[in-house]
Amino acid sequence: MRARKRRARRDLAPGRTRAVVLFISVLALLFAKFAFSAEAWPEDDSASDSTAATAGVSGTSATRSEPTTAAAEGNAAAADSLIRAARLLADEKRFDAAADDLRQALVVRPGDTTAWSLLARVLSWDRRYDESLAAYRELLAAHPDDTFDRAGYARVLSWSGDLSGAAMEYRRLLRANSANGDAWLGQATIARWRGAATAADRDAAKAAALGADASALAEERRAIDRALAPTTTLGVTTSHELQRASGAPDFTIEETGPFGAARATLGRSVGVGARVARTRLFERNTRPAPGDTTLNYDLESRSLRLDASFLRGYPIQASVAGEWRSFDATSAKVLYPRNGGAAFTGWNARVWGFAGRWTPGITARRTFLALKEWHAPTATLRFEPGHLTDVEGTLGYQWNARGTVSLAATRGETSDDNRRWRSGGTVAYRVHIGRPSVRLDYGLTFADWDRRSPSYFTPLASTRQAGGLSLSGYAVPGDVDYGARYELSHLASSNFDDIVAHSFSGYLNGTIADRFPLGLEASYSVDNNDYKTWYVGLTGSARW
Repeated sequence: MRARKRRARRDLAPGRTRAVVLFISVLALLFAKFAFSAEAWPEDDSASDSTAATAGVSGTSATRSEPTTAAAEGNAAAADSLIRAARLLADEKRFDAAADDLRQALVVRPGDTTAWSLLARVLSWDRRYDESLAAYRELLAAHPDDTFDRAGYARVLSWSGDLSGAAMEYRRLLRANSANGDAWLGQATIARWRGAATAADRDAAKAAALGADASALAEERRAIDRALAPTTTLGVTTSHELQRASGAPDFTIEETGPFGAARATLGRSVGVGARVARTRLFERNTRPAPGDTTLNYDLESRSLRLDASFLRGYPIQASVAGEWRSFDATSAKVLYPRNGGAAFTGWNARVWGFAGRWTPGITARRTFLALKEWHAPTATLRFEPGHLTDVEGTLGYQWNARGTVSLAATRGETSDDNRRWRSGGTVAYRVHIGRPSVRLDYGLTFADWDRRSPSYFTPLASTRQAGGLSLSGYAVPGDVDYGARYELSHLASSNFDDIVAHSFSGYLNGTIADRFPLGLEASYSVDNNDYKTWYVGLTGSARW
């Protein structure tokens, strides 16, 4: 009876699930469209009031009468005095007081572009990015060809996290004047923040040849040199995952061991890396089996991974990698012995790019999958290093510093001839831009397999919804960066009871003496069946 009910549920689930997915996706996109369409979000009402009081760069108050010549001269002197005072206050990092003086100057002389420009910069130095961007927009609406303030606007966009908007502004400057060294320098910074330090090196060289700001160029050069420096890393990882399987007892997979890695850049153009690891990999039953053992398999794994990245052609990016893993038996008292000298060979290839606010990409990969397969000569089940080969297309869009949406679709097949497809999307919104940054997100994913498997988790006709809260930030002394995340997810499928999981993750990285990066990463999750999964990784590196 229960099997018939499950079959009936599976027959009905795809249509019902697709309808739900479509309905919720439309709602999410409509919400994103209206929620993220605004160009700025004032931090408080006082910011809006002060902006209104200044009446814009080129406008004047509708109720103010035309001043006499003597009054005009007095207003000009008062405005100049306030601007000079604001500069001194800004030099002392008293940004609130400097902004107040500049707003007073704009009340006296509403169309003063010097005051508007300095106000925009002071607000950005105080990390009040929304207010700074609003001031820049007022300024550029009246003077769209001002290259100094448009470059400042692009910088603040990048500082606020709107890398797409900043890149578009720098390209606009370069279209107007390809010899603008500061625009090339800004584009170099954007490329580096997007992970393409080799492209940043290319653009910084152009900036230097075209006379970019010397101090800013030197700072960017130091950051690029750090990113391109050869690095060696030693670390250790440990993981524990409880898996559900159809037609077999639940089991846990554990893997623990050290690894070493090295990275370098060839000719400041191509990034290359190597990683070697030696881990103990075993799978344990949740209940004893014949032979008085709970071990499905117990193995020692050695692996080698090589990769190369081709990022100097930014905004078009590409990377490739290959992996090889061997497995040796550690214990003979297991249910599924190793199948001869079998090894795993995997690979990964990805191409992606940045086009305005869009980020399209495609990835093809083969990843490791532990299988228990029938071995005809011995008439027993044996451990087999299988794989999942899939192709995934992705498309991201960034509205502004706060709002992003991403879509993904995947089609793959395992080495035991089980096909899977998956599609979904995520909408994210940053509720706080400063330090720390706080982000809310919601994701919806639909996936299905051809059939159930006793070797790995195969939820059929499944729908997964997840809501998350993320926090991240950094501190300049010690180059410390940190992050934490909580996620609540719900998975419904036709062959498993609903799964509700609480997941926590975090990381902490720092650098000693600007040469020795250290890192800690951890995650933990527990679901409504008290199934627990966790991971811990520790790393120490040296730059050469």
